[in-house]
Amino acid sequence: MQPKVARTRQARRESTCTLRSYAYTVLIRTWLAQWSGAVVHGRLLLCVAWLG
Repeated sequence: MQPKVARTRQARRESTCTLRSYAYTVLIRTWLAQWSGAVVHGRLLLCVAWLG
């Protein structure tokens, strides 16, 4: 009975770690997408200002 409880706890801990790493990945991807979008937007603005 005892090993089963320990295994369940370990599985729960692993799933929590997986969820956490997934959340971090999503956050980093969102941040990178926003940052690269801002860079592209800035370049477009520079091109428009330079051409205009």
